Amino acid sequence: MRASYLSALAWLAHHDDCGWAYRDDTVLSAPAQLVVHLWDKAPRLLAYDLRALRMKEGLGHA
Repeated sequence: MRASYLSALAWLAHHDDCGWAYRDDTVLSAPAQLVVHLWDKAPRLLAYDLRALRMKEGLGHA
């Protein structure tokens, strides 16, 4: 399996404490910081994508 932003996002959605994605301060977890740096994404975009994926998969608010 090749690493991708979407697979990293899915891993975060299912395995990380995603509370940071729902707060304004956006203090990222360590795995989220890795995703931001590896795929050169803004923390705000990562939070938006993560919330959207969690909603789509019925995981709800972290």
